[in-house]
Amino acid sequence: MYYFSHPPLAYDLPYLMFAGLGIAPNVLGLQLFNMLFHLLTTVCLYLLVKELHTSEAASRAPLFAAVLYLFMPAPLWFHSNAYMSDMFVQNFWVMHLVVVARIFKRGEFDSWRSLGLLCATTFLTMYTSWPGVFAAMAVTVLACRHWWATRDRACFKPAVVAWVAVCLALGLALWRYLHVVDLDSLMLTTRAGSPCGVEQEWCTGLGGRSAIAIQLPHRLSTRGIGGPVHWAHTMA
Repeated sequence: MYYFSHPPLAYDLPYLMFAGLGIAPNVLGLQLFNMLFHLLTTVCLYLLVKELHTSEAASRAPLFAAVLYLFMPAPLWFHSNAYMSDMFVQNFWVMHLVVVARIFKRGEFDSWRSLGLLCATTFLTMYTSWPGVFAAMAVTVLACRHWWATRDRACFKPAVVAWVAVCLALGLALWRYLHVVDLDSLMLTTRAGSPCGVEQEWCTGLGGRSAIAIQLPHRLSTRGIGGPVHWAHTMA
């Protein structure tokens, strides 16, 4: 399931940034791109903790959480030295958590705006990397827990929306990948669990899983399917 584990959004976005600005891909640009989303995630984390802790005693908790994450060494180091979809997915996942917290805490199960935001954030999370499946699973668990306590079947609407978003993201990824990889090769990698079953050289060179994760989008881009270009190879 490698192709579906790493959909292309995490590589599409920096590609679009460089293409839109009309500049050559470069390390500093990618670092600034990482830091921009790091800041957005910090804001979302502030909103998430604020939504979860409304008591006066915890009034400083949102700010403390945001500042703690903003200056946390590990994310800052990775944003400066590496780039991979498993890292980037946390940005959309935190946005997703803000929406989920508001829906279940405020009981907004029938709000089209809230359900629309849930669909969008779940889609972005799943279209970035495989943890999007766990995001939908968590919504389902919350819905079951709420139903057990209240017997309100409306709480299952967010779960349905979340899984619809997951299916849409996987469907789009499948549609794009089938433009460059035939169905037989796609099924072969699904059974093998790695692209090595199709192109063994993907497992050599840069080495390991990260090399594969970078080279797959490069292959998409060289075939004209919107995606990142070969800059990932030159940034090490």
